[in-house]
Amino acid sequence: MSKINDTDTYSIINCALTVYQNLGYGFLEVIYKNAMKLELSEKNISFTAEKKVNIYYKNHIIGRHYIDLFIYDSIVVELKTTATPIDYHIRQVKNYLKSTNTEIGLLFNFAPNKLLWKRIYYNPDIPKS
Repeated sequence: MSKINDTDTYSIINCALTVYQNLGYGFLEVIYKNAMKLELSEKNISFTAEKKVNIYYKNHIIGRHYIDLFIYDSIVVELKTTATPIDYHIRQVKNYLKSTNTEIGLLFNFAPNKLLWKRIYYNPDIPKS
């Protein structure tokens, strides 16, 4: 059964839009992440920054990655600052979803002229091929 709540994702998107309206384009990713943390806190949205996720291969930890923001313990958020998004960023979020068994991710790109964002879905109930 899906745990996806559009109201939650809209709240996160609104935080990102507020950050972009205030900062614009041209800062490092960490600046946007810090601003997002402030916006989320002001809106009483629960989150974990830099959530550590172990990567397994044949039941062995072979590495780890860190999710920029893990919101409501159910939404992966990845922040980028590239001029144009690339497929690698979408794949990165999909891998985060798979490794956390999470259904929805949001990819934000604080790009020139506008904030770009994309919802990315993963269904953990569908068998992997």
